[in-house]
Amino acid sequence: MPPASRTNAPAWILGAIVALAAGLRIYALDQSLYGDELWAHVGATSPSFGEMLDFVRSDQEITPPLYTSFAYAAAKLGDANLLIRLPSLLAGIATIPLVYVIGIRTVGRRVALLAALIAAISPFLAFYSVEARAYSLSIFLVASSTLLMLLALERRSAGWWVGYAAFSCAAMYTHYTSSFALAAQLIWLLWLFPDARKPALLANLGAAIAFLPWIPGFREDLDSPSREFFEQLAPFDLDGVTEFTARWALGHPAPAFGDFWSTAAAVALSAGLVIALAGLAYRLRGRGDDESLEPIRPEAGSLLGQRGAALVCALAVAGPVGCFLASVLSENQFFPRNLAASSVGWSIALAALLLAGPRAGRLVASFLVVGTLAFGAVMTTQSRWQRPDIEAAAAVIDAEWREGDVVLDALAPGSTGSPIAETLDVALAEPRETIDLNSAGDVATATEAAAGAKLFVVGPPFVVDGVRESAELAGREPIIERSFPGLLETRVLVYGPSGTE
Repeated sequence: MPPASRTNAPAWILGAIVALAAGLRIYALDQSLYGDELWAHVGATSPSFGEMLDFVRSDQEITPPLYTSFAYAAAKLGDANLLIRLPSLLAGIATIPLVYVIGIRTVGRRVALLAALIAAISPFLAFYSVEARAYSLSIFLVASSTLLMLLALERRSAGWWVGYAAFSCAAMYTHYTSSFALAAQLIWLLWLFPDARKPALLANLGAAIAFLPWIPGFREDLDSPSREFFEQLAPFDLDGVTEFTARWALGHPAPAFGDFWSTAAAVALSAGLVIALAGLAYRLRGRGDDESLEPIRPEAGSLLGQRGAALVCALAVAGPVGCFLASVLSENQFFPRNLAASSVGWSIALAALLLAGPRAGRLVASFLVVGTLAFGAVMTTQSRWQRPDIEAAAAVIDAEWREGDVVLDALAPGSTGSPIAETLDVALAEPRETIDLNSAGDVATATEAAAGAKLFVVGPPFVVDGVRESAELAGREPIIERSFPGLLETRVLVYGPSGTE
């Protein structure tokens, strides 16, 4: 019998990996709300649950209601700006052990541990684990659905099929792109397990029936005007597909792949993948007699055999393939975040690829790829790779504010009437007289309103610098100028009363 310490090794290693994931995510939790998170904030801070649902049904929000419902409940516990991220945080941490358990049942223990580590340090997954949007919860629910499906196959009990149906339905109530991974699960199940087709179809029928009440909301989301904005944001072409896939698989969702990774890091990732692919080719050529090759198969007693690897691959490609087809048939859906539901499958597939070759090759490949991802995880703790520091800018305004002062909010030009226009308002300690920048005339309006008082200008540098050079402020110098780093730098200019600078 092996020593107890060796037998229990995966448990403490997995515990350390989960602790690492939790530490990275909790450290980054207290960032300013930004971008799409403002939609979640509006919904979660609605006066009542019914009004929250009305907001989610409106054309302002184009995702199903489950995440916002959890955020609404979390906001009741204290600071809404922080706590609406709690569902994403908990889901992001809980996903790590799910990756491990699914990996054991599909491709084996060593691959499962490496996959859990990859998921823990993924810059993409770390970012969305502290995003007040549905992506992290969607990943968790798809993973849970996958695990319940595997347990239902193993134990052939109605309870497990009901659980599989429930988590599949919950994933659909979280984000529509979950459907791509759920479809991949079902196709794999129907194709490779004929004797399980009847309960599988019944489970999915039950999930579909439970989703029917949201069909009117889904149809409204399809017609939402914001979908046209996404089409303009990034054209659907070869460069976009390649870039966004790279960000999802091995990068950070916000900056371009080449901006986040240095040349040396990109070379290390590429070299590691090339070595891993060479090792896979070596294995596929029938080198079964090579004792340095690790077995990549489920744990002993699993019903899956080599079919487990097929499931992992199906889950890994479901998001990219589904988004590609949806973009071909309708508006562009190919963005890194919409590939998120395939993240668990990809983490396991990448780990299996890194461990596919002979011992020397897999050590080098794993060191290059995992080491680079670990370096990227550390990078995500730096302010330049985090959300814009709106709260720091708001703190300058709060500290300098006096009655009669005016703020020209240039954080999101032209966004009046949209939740994103509330970005600064959410961060300020007290309500302030704020004028949104929608046109050049708003600069004149703000300077006139601030006659005899201070004028604050806040926004990204390329907008703030344009305001500085406007005719209304020409020849005037700010008495205070502050810049705060982030994925988008935030700048604050404070102008004294006219004639005092």
